[in-house]
Amino acid sequence: MPFVELRDDGKPVDDSRPIDLDLVAPDWFAGDATLEQVTKSRISIGDFRFLDILTSGIANDERSNFDGLFAPEIAAAKETLREHRDRAQTVVDQAVSDGVIEYDGKRWTEVTNVLEDIVVDQVLNFKGAHDKLDWIESTIGCERDSRRKELR
Repeated sequence: MPFVELRDDGKPVDDSRPIDLDLVAPDWFAGDATLEQVTKSRISIGDFRFLDILTSGIANDERSNFDGLFAPEIAAAKETLREHRDRAQTVVDQAVSDGVIEYDGKRWTEVTNVLEDIVVDQVLNFKGAHDKLDWIESTIGCERDSRRKELR
């Protein structure tokens, strides 16, 4: 599959290089892979950004059947992301409560902006969103360790 860097909303980072399914389809389906297999491979890594592109040529009635085929995976991915986001929010709130980071301070603003950017029902790149949440938890963990050292 050709590499095209995408934003979380599924659009190319470089708008001057739009994704043209007719141009990349031969690369995507060079082997015996079906549309379902290609899509499942993207889903297996938590990246749903290609779903709309891959199904763009399918008739509406067939597309709804195809979308329904992956509805459980998408719903599960959203729920897992929602839980992870809630945990990360709790970590941030607890860090503020414990005095690890200052409310409205630089670090609080930084992690809060990342949290606000993750709108669960709009995310198509679940792996990327989880990576951002992991970064928040790691960053707060480092801040907590630094604060402990200061207090000792």
